[in-house]
Amino acid sequence: MNPPGDSSRGPGDSSQEMHGDSASEPASTPLPVDSVDSATGLTYHDATATYRMEYDLSADAPQEVVVRAVAALEGCSPLDLEPLHAAIDPDALDRLFAPTNVGRHLGDGTVTFGYQGYEVTLHSYGVIALRPAGGRPEDD
Repeated sequence: MNPPGDSSRGPGDSSQEMHGDSASEPASTPLPVDSVDSATGLTYHDATATYRMEYDLSADAPQEVVVRAVAALEGCSPLDLEPLHAAIDPDALDRLFAPTNVGRHLGDGTVTFGYQGYEVTLHSYGVIALRPAGGRPEDD
């Protein structure tokens, strides 16, 4: 998989330029993620070969964020992906990161798992990070 903006991406992929000016800068134009209302959009960070996105845990369920973020990267519908429950219990994931009655999860917890060829890491403060399972995206 190539980072968004790479001219060798396949059909249906975004042609927006996604890289910053240096290896440590995040992408300049976030890749939108459909139906995740609170999301900032996925940005690619070349230095870590990771796509990142912030979202509001009180507005969007982690299981939906994972599926929709991967679908955005793959340029497909979430229905075209394997069910998330094949990788992790989606309801347990949502409970793990459920906001407290003060609106935010306490602490800095993370969970990492493999899904659809990505290493997915969710942070308790509302960040998802996705890295192609082989590390850096392939240069085809």
